[in-house]
Amino acid sequence: MKKIFYKLTAIIIAVIMLLPIGLKVFAEENDSQKQIMLESIFDSIVLRDIVRRKKLKSSLELEHLIDYLIASSSSYISGRNVCDRLTRNGTSLSLPKILEFIKAADESCIVDIVPRYDVVGLQTVEFNNKSYTCDPAFINYKKSLVSDLYGVLFETIVYNDLIARGYTVRTGFAHGKEIDFIATKGNGERIYIQVAYEITDKNREREFGNFSSIKDNYPKYVISRDQVQLSENGIIHMNIVDFLLSSFEKQNS
Repeated sequence: MKKIFYKLTAIIIAVIMLLPIGLKVFAEENDSQKQIMLESIFDSIVLRDIVRRKKLKSSLELEHLIDYLIASSSSYISGRNVCDRLTRNGTSLSLPKILEFIKAADESCIVDIVPRYDVVGLQTVEFNNKSYTCDPAFINYKKSLVSDLYGVLFETIVYNDLIARGYTVRTGFAHGKEIDFIATKGNGERIYIQVAYEITDKNREREFGNFSSIKDNYPKYVISRDQVQLSENGIIHMNIVDFLLSSFEKQNS
């Protein structure tokens, strides 16, 4: 059920984001009501669940930490940088308590903490994990805290879609170049994915060029909102909606 929810949420949000302007206005006409509903869900279900399980006297410190995790969706995090950021913002939590709260947020399906993988060394790195929000609606709810909103949403949507398809997902790097996702299945299937809101002259080399140091023949994808076909050098470019609605994994098996 959780995977089905992820899949439907990812597709619906991506489609709405790319609708023509007139339909967008219609879709967002009751935005204030949507915010009220999200606030109710966040407060009464998400926070209350963790507060009850952890037997907390107050949810304020927990909410500040979850706000940071949601705002950091698709970014590298560590217990130490979370601690430093919260301290600068006036919230004092010990490192062990922060790690406990991060684990609780992960167990409650608020965020997934995703490990980093060295493509060349073929091993998981024990630091620089990424955080991904399990429900992109929470990113929209906390959008005032998020920089590069659409880029974060796109990457988070693709992550959740891969999870829904049954992949094990890790972030990666090869010779110092970041790979957004390395998605694998137990049958030996593997794909590499880069995600961008749109491809421009400024980021094209990064999005396509980061694959250059990966010498194996597993499929490599660049996902963006662009409708124009931009595939090059064997790297497959796909519009995000086409990707979400596709059966690409069957083609790769």
